[in-house]
Amino acid sequence: MAKNDKVLLDGIIDDRVEERLPSSHRDEAFEYFSCEQILKDKDLSKDEIELGMVDGRDDGGIDGFFILVNGYFLTDLDSFSWPRSGSELEVFIITCKHHDTFKQATLDKLVASVTELFDFKLERESLESRYSDLVLKYRENLKLAYRKLSPRIELCSFLVYEE
Repeated sequence: MAKNDKVLLDGIIDDRVEERLPSSHRDEAFEYFSCEQILKDKDLSKDEIELGMVDGRDDGGIDGFFILVNGYFLTDLDSFSWPRSGSELEVFIITCKHHDTFKQATLDKLVASVTELFDFKLERESLESRYSDLVLKYRENLKLAYRKLSPRIELCSFLVYEE
């Protein structure tokens, strides 16, 4: 990243920390900003962005996990209005690291996690020792959406971002 770009980005993050968006922690402000920018065309609310942030212990290197069905963020399976035709499924996996250099280990961890989490033959129980409940919840949501929408899916995309 160019020095001037870093100065600009640091200024934006400093403002977010002052505004407590989403908190006063610099790393959380950077993660929120990154997710917000990646998903800006999806028009998600602040609450939806925060719900999709899965960073924490046993996150598999994933900071954001967003599942969109026809542009709507899938969080609560019980209240979600499933489309009857013309389904689009988009999955965004985001990892955010606020440092000056590229770290291969970050990408290696993410690739291993994505490969494992998207293998739907693996049962949840076999993953519980390596991933948080929140990451596994979104994996189960994705698995259900994939199965439910498969007869009428027109577009299915998996997008992985390393910021």
